[in-house]
Amino acid sequence: MKFFLTLILLIVLCIGCVQTDSEEVPEHLSEIENLTVYPSDVNPQNDIQFTRTQVFEESDDLTIGQISEIAVDGQERVYISEATQGHAAIHVFEPDGSYLTSLGGYGEGPGEFRSIINPQIVEGKLYALDGRELKINVYSLQSLSFKNSIQLDPGKWSHLEELNGAFPSDFTVLDSNRILLTFLKSDGRKELLFRYMMNSSGEIISDKIIEQVSAEHFVRPDDDGIFFSPFSSSGLLAITENENLFTIWTEEILFKKIHIRW
Repeated sequence: MKFFLTLILLIVLCIGCVQTDSEEVPEHLSEIENLTVYPSDVNPQNDIQFTRTQVFEESDDLTIGQISEIAVDGQERVYISEATQGHAAIHVFEPDGSYLTSLGGYGEGPGEFRSIINPQIVEGKLYALDGRELKINVYSLQSLSFKNSIQLDPGKWSHLEELNGAFPSDFTVLDSNRILLTFLKSDGRKELLFRYMMNSSGEIISDKIIEQVSAEHFVRPDDDGIFFSPFSSSGLLAITENENLFTIWTEEILFKKIHIRW
């Protein structure tokens, strides 16, 4: 099986929030192929406004701790995940805000969680990553019940040297047999992300698709210790329905577009 990557790089010359008169491309970026430069004074094409239309809240049947993430299915049911010490579940609400049921629970058994990462809905199923138990729990949207788990066995990627010391930190489900799995690894003052394609059996089925710096932290000059600051540069990623990956490094506002053909 092969995949092909085509790369388009975009840069917006608006480094930080400082207005400058120069539209010159930084020297270390000037030799990049397929580079499109947008001036910093371009007006936005659209405005976005947010209007509150519904409230999802606790009831006599439900007490919610720390909310982490949400997902919405084709029937507009809302799935709200919470994961705190000793408690983890995904709560399901009807479109009108009424509580329907909860999926999972805190523990190590089938369908249970010790952590919940990035719940998402694909092809009639709800997927959620448990980074502590190294598994992805899968639930049926039709029955709102546990279906199966995809075990993430480190032995299945031990042959990849760059993943030594890395652990699964995120994922994106493309379809029932393709999952873009993200590994996080610390490397000095940098946090590195490696992304590989995995099948529904938990096997890596691609070469490395992309390597990205997730965060770059400050170093204390007195003892060379790492200083985790909310103002550190970071790398972000989004994926579209037609399987285009967009990445950005916030220090330079450099966007990369990568298309995967499988």
